[in-house]
Amino acid sequence: MERYNVVTEKPTEEPYYKVDLDIGNFDLFGGSVDVSGPLNESKSLKYRLNFAAETNETFIDGVSRERYLVNPVLAWSIGKNTDITFEAEYTNLTADNNFGIPAIGTVLDNINGELDQSLNFGDPDVEIREVDSILVGYDFEHRFSDDWRVRNAFQYTHNAFPEFSIFELSLQDDQRTLERGFADTSQFDISTFLLDSSVVGNFNTGSNIKHELVAGIELFRSETLADLGVGEVSSIDLFAPELSNTVIGPVTEFFISETTDETLGIYLQDKIEFFDKVILLAGIRFDIISSELEDEVFDTVDFDQNEEFSPRVGLVYQPIDELSLYGNFTQSFTPNTFGFASTGEAFDPQTGTQFEIGVKGDINDKLSVTLAYFDITLDNVPTTDPEDSNFQIISGEQNSEGVELFVSGNILPGWDVIAGYTYTDATITESTDFEVGNRINNVPENAVSFLTSYEIQKGSLKGLGGTLGLYFVGDREGDLDNTFEIPSYTRTDASIFYNREGFKTALNFRNLFDIDYFENAETDLRVRFGAPFTVVGSLSYEF
Repeated sequence: MERYNVVTEKPTEEPYYKVDLDIGNFDLFGGSVDVSGPLNESKSLKYRLNFAAETNETFIDGVSRERYLVNPVLAWSIGKNTDITFEAEYTNLTADNNFGIPAIGTVLDNINGELDQSLNFGDPDVEIREVDSILVGYDFEHRFSDDWRVRNAFQYTHNAFPEFSIFELSLQDDQRTLERGFADTSQFDISTFLLDSSVVGNFNTGSNIKHELVAGIELFRSETLADLGVGEVSSIDLFAPELSNTVIGPVTEFFISETTDETLGIYLQDKIEFFDKVILLAGIRFDIISSELEDEVFDTVDFDQNEEFSPRVGLVYQPIDELSLYGNFTQSFTPNTFGFASTGEAFDPQTGTQFEIGVKGDINDKLSVTLAYFDITLDNVPTTDPEDSNFQIISGEQNSEGVELFVSGNILPGWDVIAGYTYTDATITESTDFEVGNRINNVPENAVSFLTSYEIQKGSLKGLGGTLGLYFVGDREGDLDNTFEIPSYTRTDASIFYNREGFKTALNFRNLFDIDYFENAETDLRVRFGAPFTVVGSLSYEF
């Protein structure tokens, strides 16, 4: 349960301090500190510093996590029209793998009975998965006037993922003996460099047409070093697991590779407002993406370069203040930076096309309804290789189309509600590895969410409140071959909280009625249960 996904916030001009503490079942302990304020009397130099730490076990035997984070930010107003912000972040995550367990014995019948949802077929004593992540960067802006400004931003990240993991190979005919293998990734380092420079200008053409023009250039580079060895591990009886008796076989070097992805992107966009009734957003982006993969084991060098124009058009029309009609069309072109093919070849870039139309209406000044139709097509989509789950293959072209309905707003003072329904028809439309027309795994046709909260506004109990959330997820396919189905579920979450003058305490309940449900699946050997009833108590104070 990774709860501290810190989003960088800007430093404040006034001193600010906040402390959070969490405690829950499965031995959850966590906390964070957020401090900010000026560093000089003129307040031209400001800082913000976040610390966070969390440790917890899980409902899966031997699977636990530890996470530590530090995130300093320094903002400098160099002059009246010039600002620069420096940022750094370090994260360390140690987590055991949760690949899931076979479909036979969970969503499918097993001749030996049902598998325990806490089952772990690995060995926590020999497995290791650690992530060290470093980020440094800056964001510079200079304003020539109220209407024209330039921006330059740079970001460098380095992620190291050393890992030794035990994974499933096959389930024997007795439906209880699982053949296993191991992957020894002694080195898996990814370094990325991003430099983005742009100019933004605001101007008018005529008396009632406003423009916001953005033009820029983006440079991106990713370097990946990977050293993977594989081997076999002694089998395990899923109904009488003995994790301590794991026998590790000899390692076979599978690949030692160096991958370099480079992108040059040039973009131009104009946001045009007509008579305060129509907003038109039109843009174009041109990308040159090159990828080179060198592998010592395969003794191969694979180089590929692609170029693509990606347009973007959006339109909003507001005939009356309470009603907005909108539509947008966008295309994308991005490198497949992550994932490896068992052949040692580099993946072609992923392309996407999205079309959406919708209407948003305000029932009153506090409650709104949005109805939208969407159509999304993705090509060159990586997915888990059904022959070897350590690698990926390109599944071909996938299309998702459907309808979304959302209602949100304030019903009465202190009473808020957010409700939504989504219908999605997600299928494979082109593929050489899977049947065209198969549904995309883990995507339900029907999904419903409802979240409401109420907080007492007056009197001695002011600040006392609670939330209730209902989440329905329909039946989903478990793999792209559509060989099995994950059943639907309805999960209930709730909380009780008290807010008063910077102090907040809460009890948060997830899966309130402790239902058994399946969160997702990758293959017929990788099905993951959702977490059982979980309670987390939290305290926070800001001043």
